[in-house]
Amino acid sequence: MSHAVRRSLLVLLAVAAVSVAVVGAAGAQPNGDSDGDGVVNSQDGCPEASSRQTSPLVGKPGCPAFRWDGSVGQSNLADTVDDGYVALHSRCQPGVCTTTFTLTAGRKARKTLGLKKALIGRKTIRQKQGRGALPDSAVAEFDLPRKVVRRMDDLDKIQLEAKFKVSAPDSAGMQAVRFTKSGTLKLDRRRPRSNSAPRGQGLRLVRGACKTASYDVCKQVNAN
Repeated sequence: MSHAVRRSLLVLLAVAAVSVAVVGAAGAQPNGDSDGDGVVNSQDGCPEASSRQTSPLVGKPGCPAFRWDGSVGQSNLADTVDDGYVALHSRCQPGVCTTTFTLTAGRKARKTLGLKKALIGRKTIRQKQGRGALPDSAVAEFDLPRKVVRRMDDLDKIQLEAKFKVSAPDSAGMQAVRFTKSGTLKLDRRRPRSNSAPRGQGLRLVRGACKTASYDVCKQVNAN
């Protein structure tokens, strides 16, 4: 082997050694990608979790799956009349979401309640972190005009429409969560025998991870 060829080989080996050292150092740095999801650790809400743990459709890849529930605080029409307002609830877990609530009345409900326009109210509320491990629900209370409450007091049932626009800009692990869910709020005078409202009454929407015990119901709701 000539002296020139030997010198070229030594140069190539030296360059290869430097490249390996640089790659190794980068992998050990905070800007590496520990979970292999394509997001560097410094920008990753869950850098240590495997990207195969969750689907991008239910939260940020690699982070724990999220669950969201949308509901109404009172489903009984008599309670709504006594309170004078409608309360909508929105809760994400395990992170904190921001929800824009919109409460409207359809054409039939507007005529029955004497409303001139469909929009009853719109509010944007951010969840607060509770004392426990999970955030508290965000609650939007929509005060009803006195004349609407009086008309409701003469009714057996009424239907309103609720829309929840949900996002999680302040939650590093849930920034992929962004969706809108709508549902019909059914108020009548049936009293619940337990914590659950009678079938077809109230409002219950779900998105994201399903609890094992309610998987079939959750799957159907999520399909909407």
